Amino acid sequence: MDLNFNAEMFSDPTMRPHLKALYDEKYSAIYDRIDAMEEKGAAGQQTISVRGPNGETVEAKEISAAQYRAAIPSFDDWLDFQSTFTQRMTEMTENSVESARKMVEHLKQDGPDTSSGVRTVFSSGDRILGYINEDGSVVSHSGGSALQDLARQANTLNLTGEDKIAYIRDHATAALSGRFGALKVTDYTEDTMPMKREFAAAWYPGHSAVNDHASNLAAARDHLARMEDLYQNHQKNLSEMKAFLLQHIQEANA
Repeated sequence: MDLNFNAEMFSDPTMRPHLKALYDEKYSAIYDRIDAMEEKGAAGQQTISVRGPNGETVEAKEISAAQYRAAIPSFDDWLDFQSTFTQRMTEMTENSVESARKMVEHLKQDGPDTSSGVRTVFSSGDRILGYINEDGSVVSHSGGSALQDLARQANTLNLTGEDKIAYIRDHATAALSGRFGALKVTDYTEDTMPMKREFAAAWYPGHSAVNDHASNLAAARDHLARMEDLYQNHQKNLSEMKAFLLQHIQEANA
C-alpha cells in the first residue's frame, strides 16, 4: 500500500483513526512530560539560564504545564497543518538542494581565471571610481556614485544590453569628468576583458580573487551539505510516519 502525504490523505475519513494514532504517538512524550510537571506543581518547572547580548546571564522559569498543554495543537488543527506542510516541506527541501548544488557547480566553473565581465572602468590616477559590467550592472566607489543614479535612469528608460552600457558610459564620463580632471575611461571588449585575478590585482591589491573564490566555494559547499541534511531528515521523518501508519493499518485490518 502506497501512502501519499498530500491534502487528500489527511482529509480522508478512513485515514482519520490511523492519523490519530500517529498524532498520539508523536505527542505522547510531551504529554508525559506535562503530566510529570503537573504532579510536581511549581517544583516541576526548570530554571533556564539565557545569556543576553550584553553578556549578562538571565535566569527564568520554564513555562508552566498549562502553557505547554495550551501550545499543543488539537488533532484537527494538526491535520490541517500537516495537509499542506509535508508536501511544501518536500518541495522546499528538494528545491533548496537543487539550488545549492547549482551554486556549487557555478562557482566551480567561475574561478579567478574566468572573465571578470567588466566592460568599462572609470578611474582617476590609481584610484578606481567604479565600473560597468557586461550585463549592464554597475559597481561604484567613493566619488563614483553617479554610476548608480545613471543605472537607475537606464532601467527607467527600459534600456538593456549594449544600449544600457553605452548610456551609462557616456553620461558617467560627462558627470565624472567634471569632478575628476584626470578621469580615465578604460573600455574592454569580449576579447580584452581581464580575468577576475587580473582585475583584482590591478584595482584591489589588498584583495585576493583566489582566496575570495575559495572562501565562497567552501561556504557554498557547506550550505549544500546543510540543505542535503535537511532533505534527508525530512525524508527520514516521512519514512517513519509511513511505516507507523502502514503498521497501524495492517493491525486494524488483521
